[in-house]
Amino acid sequence: RALEGTIADLASSSGRERDAQGGCFCQARAHGLARHAPLCAHCGFVLCALNPPHLACPHCSAPLLSPPAHAALLESLGSELAAVLAREEAVAQREREEAREAAGAFPQLLPGDSRGGGPSVPSPAAVKANQAHKVLSLSAKTKRVTVASYTPPRPPAPATFSNSGAGGEDSATVDNPPPVRVPPPGRAVPHARGRPDGTRPLADVRGDGFVRTLTYVREPRIDREELKEGLKARKAKKARDRTEGSAAAAAAAD
Repeated sequence: RALEGTIADLASSSGRERDAQGGCFCQARAHGLARHAPLCAHCGFVLCALNPPHLACPHCSAPLLSPPAHAALLESLGSELAAVLAREEAVAQREREEAREAAGAFPQLLPGDSRGGGPSVPSPAAVKANQAHKVLSLSAKTKRVTVASYTPPRPPAPATFSNSGAGGEDSATVDNPPPVRVPPPGRAVPHARGRPDGTRPLADVRGDGFVRTLTYVREPRIDREELKEGLKARKAKKARDRTEGSAAAAAAAD
């Protein structure tokens, strides 16, 4: 569980360890804001959800939590974990009660059930029911007796879950690839590399000697047929308005 992992990391770390993956420098632009330590108290760096609270700040390498904040977060996460476990236990208890009510007051022990103190032995009736046997049937139309062999289907095998180790790759890793981390910005400071030209005060001199050109964005192409249809519709509307106005004026004069 993620909550248990966070508690274990907080309890075993000093807060000064650096992230082995380098952290993330998106400043909550590409990922969500960090829940427990969204801001570094030393440098003011905004932390996203990929920067855990038990590690140092990826920008200034200072601890993200002070000792009192570290203890308070551990206590809060412990209370949250206890509440989650209580809710899960209540749900499981309710499901057990519903299953017990559906099965009756005296549930039947399944083969292999060890609640009685040891491995139970299947009853002879259960063994006989699971074996192949012949079925004798009488047809009402032909008045003939037919004998058929019947083999009960085997119960499906229980699902097994394999826990792959550090060298294995499970389906969850394949379905959910790791998030993309934003690397730290470069240390080079952008500055003017060329000498300013008085005749060109708006020239861009931050490049490598070449002036950066702007990209011309053309207007969207408008179909001429659509323009003609629109012009005809406007002219017809104006003529109709003039005709209606003249008719209204003539009626008022009469």
